[in-house]
Amino acid sequence: MLSAVLFCTLHQDAKFSYDQFRGLQVKLNGIPYIVGSSFQYLEAGTGRSLYSSRWSPKEVQHLPDGSTRVRYSGDNGNAIGTHTYRQSGNTLSVRYEFRWRGNTDVRVDLCAAQLWAPALSHGSLSINGTEA
Repeated sequence: MLSAVLFCTLHQDAKFSYDQFRGLQVKLNGIPYIVGSSFQYLEAGTGRSLYSSRWSPKEVQHLPDGSTRVRYSGDNGNAIGTHTYRQSGNTLSVRYEFRWRGNTDVRVDLCAAQLWAPALSHGSLSINGTEA
């Protein structure tokens, strides 16, 4: 099992959602900034794709506390996991849990956010306070 937690600081007016095949969506005043996310399980050594969030259905639940839980099970139940998205004020936290039950070694490739370039073309990006 692989677990990871991602924290992202958002503008206070930002709203997030999760689309079953496109992934994470973040908009500010109706303008998209994050237009997708994805992950896939790849066979170690060969790189052959065993499961991809791009073409596999997931169960998306909107919980009473405002968070969104995404569950999936693919490749005959070998690739399973849960991702939980929770916005609190201007912070979006995401907890990823990836599990593999198959007989071969795998690696998980995660694209946590696909940024929409036109929204950022005249801006700047900083990571941990350092301009990137």
